[in-house]
Amino acid sequence: MAQPTYRKILSASEFRGVVFSHMVSILGDLVTKVALPVLVYQRTDSSFLSAAAFAVGFLPQMASGLLFASVVDRYPPRTFLIACDVLRAALVLLMVVPGMPVAVLLLLLFVSAAITPLYRGARLALVPAILGKEAQVLGRSLLISITQIAQVAGFGLGGALLLIITPTEALALDAATFLLSAGLLAITLTSRPASSAATPGRSAFADTRSLLRDMFSAPDLRAVLLLNWIPPVCTIAPVALAVAYTSEVDTSPSSAAVLMLAMPLGALLSEGVVSRFASPRLRDRMVIPVSWLAVAPLLGFGLQPGIPVAGVLMFLCGIGSAYSVGLFNFIINATSQAQLGGAMGVNNSVAMSSQGVGALVAGAVSALAPPSTVLLGAGVVGIVATALLGSRVRNALAGQELPA
Repeated sequence: MAQPTYRKILSASEFRGVVFSHMVSILGDLVTKVALPVLVYQRTDSSFLSAAAFAVGFLPQMASGLLFASVVDRYPPRTFLIACDVLRAALVLLMVVPGMPVAVLLLLLFVSAAITPLYRGARLALVPAILGKEAQVLGRSLLISITQIAQVAGFGLGGALLLIITPTEALALDAATFLLSAGLLAITLTSRPASSAATPGRSAFADTRSLLRDMFSAPDLRAVLLLNWIPPVCTIAPVALAVAYTSEVDTSPSSAAVLMLAMPLGALLSEGVVSRFASPRLRDRMVIPVSWLAVAPLLGFGLQPGIPVAGVLMFLCGIGSAYSVGLFNFIINATSQAQLGGAMGVNNSVAMSSQGVGALVAGAVSALAPPSTVLLGAGVVGIVATALLGSRVRNALAGQELPA
């Protein structure tokens, strides 16, 4: 697909199906992240268990991605995606059963969350097959943009829904979104064979271990993956400490919303512009300087700026997140087709889970130092990591065979 545009990629009926299924399922998933903690709190009156119901939605993702990523490549992508949607719908419907013990609710959420990185890996691996290698960059950007918009709108939607329906009804609505997603995929996707046949007598865990060995034994790919993962670990810190930072600079906690929204807004803008208008070679040349932009603004928090300036700093961090556009194409080119779904699952699960770890570390360190100092430290860590990885990543990207 020459000179891809959003209109052109959305003219592909298969990709439209992927986009719409993504929209409905992710909104439903975010509603669950609001509704289930409320339901648990109503049942137990325990803030700890309510917080656990939120955290369990994120914690299993790294484990499942690192242990079972190769499962994605063993099954036809259409079948795998539909099965995941139906299974998640069933798990959420079980949460609706009256009197379901809280421990079982958390277990059901744990299993549902463990499916997420495998599902996302299969979907991302399908995008190049639908759109081609060049247009897939724009397709991925659109899916990421939808995710970022949903993260902003989804929690608000969840809160608004709970004003008019019960948490149980909200969970039932989430189950319906998964079934709708499965239906959209069943109607629009073409059947394709599995990218990798299972070896008789060989477990998915063994195949995943082989995949991880292949990914991390290649120095260029390892450096690209680390650069893709580390800066977001640092830039999640101001989001995690947004409320604490407003207290440090003596402003209303409600102004934390400015900090939380600034970064995804910057990312939406930059991802869309770079994916749509930058050539493959320009995207590669932008990776290192733009990756500096992703973390360097955090140094400004050392001066304890007010909320307007802090919002600008976080917006710039969001702009800098576009450095990952060039990295994604390298990951695809450096991975065999037989392992692509698993590799996408590993990349996604580590990226998501490591941000959770980054938030926890920032919160723990903030008990020992002011938030502004923690954010300054996060900026220093990000800059050091970018400097250490920059040369290897620059050489890896320069060695690719790309169109001008």
